[in-house]
Amino acid sequence: MLVVTLSLCGCAGQPSSGKHAVERIELTFGTQVPSTHPEGVATLAWIDKIKNETDGQVNITPYWTSTLTSEEEIFEEIVRGVADIGSIGSACWAPHGFDLLKAQGMFYYGIVQPEICRYIDSEVCTKFPEIDAEFSDVKTLAKSTVSTFHLATRNSPIRKAEDLKGLTIICPPQYIVPIIEMGAEGVFIPYGEAYMSLEKGISDGIICPFEALKTYSLGEVVKYVTRLDFSLGPMPMVGMGLECWNNLPADIQRVFENNVEWYGLEIENHFAQADQDGIEFANKQGVEFIELSVEELDKFYEVMETLALKEAAKLDEKGLPGTEIFREIRRLYDESA
Repeated sequence: MLVVTLSLCGCAGQPSSGKHAVERIELTFGTQVPSTHPEGVATLAWIDKIKNETDGQVNITPYWTSTLTSEEEIFEEIVRGVADIGSIGSACWAPHGFDLLKAQGMFYYGIVQPEICRYIDSEVCTKFPEIDAEFSDVKTLAKSTVSTFHLATRNSPIRKAEDLKGLTIICPPQYIVPIIEMGAEGVFIPYGEAYMSLEKGISDGIICPFEALKTYSLGEVVKYVTRLDFSLGPMPMVGMGLECWNNLPADIQRVFENNVEWYGLEIENHFAQADQDGIEFANKQGVEFIELSVEELDKFYEVMETLALKEAAKLDEKGLPGTEIFREIRRLYDESA
């Protein structure tokens, strides 16, 4: 809840009559990640930056690991004001809504360069305002690419697409259907529960970013990691409820707006570093990293393209420009590659 208090401030050596009232703005930040997570580390730096650039007027208190907001409903909770600000990137896992955001998980496959992702996103969002409209109930304070996803397995090295057949793979929701199409069983469970599932042999593998090999200690329970570079594309990562935003003074709003790009890049950079840390951690555990041939990787991407077009057609039926967005993303990537 936004709290505004007044305090008296004045220049040193001046009489008390020279003091003036200054608003102190207290904001809450809800997130499902810990302070050590790449987004959490970036958020702490951003909180300090906002405080410094508002001369101490704005103080943001973070609530980590879902102690104020939930992972499943955080977007709605930010809209309702449960917290003033929050991590809204988890909207891509929400069971309802955000159809275009979820489709990105299939549309951006193989696009790994952050600068190209940002360029494509800027062009596509300008051409198709329906994308940003999904987040019109909040003020976006950071937009960022995140780590790409790969396939980590316990005992079965994946050196070709056929090696997936018969395996049970933990997946983000976007990748369950592609994994099923490749002959495996796709299941969704939170990453926090993945370690036990893999350790006990309930699951054979997991689609995850490199950083999860360390942050969730998955490098201890897998022997192989096959690089796939499945990308979710850029997405709004942090947002503020509109009621809270509209109650902020204009000069404070400008400080937040001037830091949107910085915050997004800070998140991106910390994810990149966390990926490197994950690779180093897994190497120390003796994990083998597998690079597929172009021909084998294309087998994965051909499945992704087929399913992406089907998903785009479903969006078309809902009155959204799904096929146009997919083709524009791939066209811009082909031109940039």
